[in-house]
Amino acid sequence: MAVSHYNVDKKRIFLTGLSCGAIGSWDYLSNFKASVIAAAVLLSGNPGEPTTQTSTFGKIGCSLGDAAIWSFHGDMDPTVPYAPDKDTLDSLIACPAPPRHDAQFTDVVGGGHIIWDPIYDLSGNYGDIYAWMLSNAKP
Repeated sequence: MAVSHYNVDKKRIFLTGLSCGAIGSWDYLSNFKASVIAAAVLLSGNPGEPTTQTSTFGKIGCSLGDAAIWSFHGDMDPTVPYAPDKDTLDSLIACPAPPRHDAQFTDVVGGGHIIWDPIYDLSGNYGDIYAWMLSNAKP
């Protein structure tokens, strides 16, 4: 792990993933919660339908909010279903804050599956994900 080999600020460990990487990131969060992660930016992923026991939210509920999460999904995504991502963030946003950290969902209107370039390079005017991550360091 990088923290054992590099001078890493353990309060600023962030997770981001797109498509299958976002699906894996949701899975990571459901298994390890925010034990290491301060904030996550997830794009075009599927955390599972939040009402099912096997989904990210079904496994850990409001403790998902122990990390700040900003999820993006194209509402016209033909590859990964939009609804589970949106519904999970709606469920998380409904959790009490505090203790829930920042939770946001950005609907990329008219967006298909491949939405990440304008989010990562900030040209899409969705917000500065890097400044957001840095503002959500662990206490």
